[in-house]
Amino acid sequence: GLMKKRSGSKVEQFLEPFVSDGEFNATFVVGSPDPHGPHKAIARDGHYAIDLALFIGSFARISENFTVSLDVDEIIKKDSNIIIVGGPVTNMTAKEINKYLPVKFSDAHPWGIVSERTGKSYVEENSGLIAKIPHPLHQNRYILYLAGIRGIGTKSAVLALSRHHEALLHTFNKQKAWAAVVQGFDLDADGRIDSIEIME
Repeated sequence: GLMKKRSGSKVEQFLEPFVSDGEFNATFVVGSPDPHGPHKAIARDGHYAIDLALFIGSFARISENFTVSLDVDEIIKKDSNIIIVGGPVTNMTAKEINKYLPVKFSDAHPWGIVSERTGKSYVEENSGLIAKIPHPLHQNRYILYLAGIRGIGTKSAVLALSRHHEALLHTFNKQKAWAAVVQGFDLDADGRIDSIEIME
């Protein structure tokens, strides 16, 4: 069936260890819908995790444990793989992990995504970041991080991985730490992002 055909593909290598031997083995972390954090921000991008979860779930059986937490639950202390959806303003877990990323969000205005590799920064609202790094606090655990400058950028990151992973992952070659920057575009002008450009 479908599961067999895709085994060993690049996207499955990328999703390891979040999906391991066909089992989902991670916790999604989305921003709290209550005002929280230094900016008293409300997360409006947590619902994008649903689309991402559907995609990742197509490679895995659901785990016995509940698979989603809020950023205020201090999940970073738990010895598990984490999938973070949303950026450092609305997601406190994203804020804690940001400094460990190869491509990261700037700490000050103008909010932007800054690449250490190329020195470029991206400030467009439709800019999104996808990163996979070893967990800084727990050995053999990983963090998958999808976020944008605004909700629209988070949506672009999710769309890039879930719909355009072949193009997105062309630079992924089992590196321990990997990141890409994307921008989402609304080509047919219906107000929804329908196309992704990979910036780096």
